[in-house]
Amino acid sequence: MYGLPLSSCFAPTTPEEAEDDPLLEKIRYLDYRYIRFVFHPVRGRFVLMSNWRDPSWRKVKNVKQGLEGETQEARARLFGSNVIDIEQKPIMRLLIDEVDSLEAG
Repeated sequence: MYGLPLSSCFAPTTPEEAEDDPLLEKIRYLDYRYIRFVFHPVRGRFVLMSNWRDPSWRKVKNVKQGLEGETQEARARLFGSNVIDIEQKPIMRLLIDEVDSLEAG
């Protein structure tokens, strides 16, 4: 459950989008190769989240103040944790693959 306006998630690109700012009840997203795409309900497609910018980031003073608790929680729901989960082979699999490659060569 997200429950914040659409503009908290997506910057308006047209005057019509700026005027109509419906509540976004839930967030649908897709993580593909370490990149998050979020479904834009008005445009009807997934958009890249790495291009998102907070409108208040235009002034250094605002950035230094940080985020309020509610905003911080909403951003955590939107972007997820600040972690890159890299898929890797277990050590045992790496050793077996290395032995196999030595035997084949």
